[in-house]
Amino acid sequence: TTLPPQVPINLAINPATLEDPQWHPQTPGVHFVPRPGHMLEINLPVSMTSDLEGMVYFNEQGKKRGIGDVKIELLDSKKNIVSQIKSVSDGYYLFSSITAGNYLARVSPEQLDKLHLQSNETHVVTVHANGKPITIPGFILSPKK
Repeated sequence: TTLPPQVPINLAINPATLEDPQWHPQTPGVHFVPRPGHMLEINLPVSMTSDLEGMVYFNEQGKKRGIGDVKIELLDSKKNIVSQIKSVSDGYYLFSSITAGNYLARVSPEQLDKLHLQSNETHVVTVHANGKPITIPGFILSPKK
């Protein structure tokens, strides 16, 4: 009853206001114009997400240590980058609020080339979005031969 009539409105859920930090809006929001005398019911669905965490190591001459500032990419099934994050000083990284689906985690190929490093592999990750964190096997970087 407090919306001005005939004025376009954008309505979305602020994720910070949700009761559970693992809930995430499924849509970015809706756009509508309130009309006098018409009720409008708007459903904004939320879904459960999961966090993905892992480590990045640098291996030189058989000695392995955590390494920071390494860009990790999360790709969807179509190989589109859906999220990127950098590892912190001890090699740890965390992708937050990832929705259900199949993903590929890898170290950024551009960064590997720029730093003349090679990575051991990419990791396939299946997210069931049940709120439980998922640990991705560690990435091991070494000097390019």
